[in-house]
Amino acid sequence: MIFPSLFSEVAIIVVVVVLWVWAVMDVLQKELSGSELAKWLVIILVLPILGFVPYFWLGRRKYKA
Repeated sequence: MIFPSLFSEVAIIVVVVVLWVWAVMDVLQKELSGSELAKWLVIILVLPILGFVPYFWLGRRKYKA
């Protein structure tokens, strides 16, 4: 029964990649200062699996367009 395990792993990877890309695109669309933009991009890009979590939890609320 390798298929269910493989499917769940692929599903998790797809969800993480989608959230990561969404976070990067959202940061790039905001009108942030250079330092704020750099800070969030470094957090999201350096920590690809968990970098989007602090952005969606803290940054997205702070910088609503």
